[in-house]
Amino acid sequence: MKAAIVKSGSNIEIKNMIKPSLGPDDILVKMHACGICGSDVEKVFGKYGQASMKLGHEPAGIIT
Repeated sequence: MKAAIVKSGSNIEIKNMIKPSLGPDDILVKMHACGICGSDVEKVFGKYGQASMKLGHEPAGIIT
């Protein structure tokens, strides 16, 4: 799995992430695309003041 991580300012890294373990009420979605919206841009420019945030919360994919 991969994720776009805001390290600081406009420093964004694509990282390999560990596949999460799933509980009985969880699903895993194989992502095909993910939109970047206004709140993601605000994260890049430091509005929320947190480091190492994952971008994208508007996904399109297939439930696996």
